[in-house]
Amino acid sequence: MADANAATATFVQPLPLLSIRRSQADRVRVSWPVALSNFTLQYLPAFSMTNYWSNVTTTVSPVGEENVVTETNAQPARFYRLQQ
Repeated sequence: MADANAATATFVQPLPLLSIRRSQADRVRVSWPVALSNFTLQYLPAFSMTNYWSNVTTTVSPVGEENVVTETNAQPARFYRLQQ
């Protein structure tokens, strides 16, 4: 017999959306909403069979409603993700 007083609540977190843009000729700015405080920014220098992601060690700075990391773009490619 079902309980007529039972309720179910669902919490949906916002999607981890990254913004990546060039900030200077040799720098990129990576940002994401500060609401995603339990995420870590990771990078991958190239896609391969193993794909070992590493944590970005550059300091994260809150700027308005965004967490911001500015890195040099000296490498030919770098891929970013947010990992919970």
